Amino acid sequence: MASEIEEVFCNNGSVRLVGDWWVNGTPTAHTRTSGDYAEFTFQGSGIEVQVYPNADRGSAEIFIDGQSRGVVDGPTSGDDAKTVWFSEIGLPFAMHTIRMVRHGSRQSDGGGELLAFVSFLVHKNKDADTAALAMQ
Repeated sequence: MASEIEEVFCNNGSVRLVGDWWVNGTPTAHTRTSGDYAEFTFQGSGIEVQVYPNADRGSAEIFIDGQSRGVVDGPTSGDDAKTVWFSEIGLPFAMHTIRMVRHGSRQSDGGGELLAFVSFLVHKNKDADTAALAMQ
């Protein structure tokens, strides 16, 4: 069964941008300040973060429900279309919070300085847990 997906843009009132963020018309939210973060609470079974690739993208530490998922470098190249930058699918269907904290330059090559994102894709598959339990 395919998952129902809801796209929530960075300029939605349910997305908290804490620190020195600015949002352009695409919309894309940006910050250059270490420690700034974006936070979003959602009900679902998974979350993806969409961005536009660009050479100026830095890195961010991603947290789900307060647990670090590591530091992730922003994508630097692509076809100028939105792309999934971070994905965590298969969470229990419940309330969750994602937090992205600007970390700094890319770990891979030291380039980039911006944390920037466009939207969150919320997976709302209530049957994912039931299917996973049935397979155990």
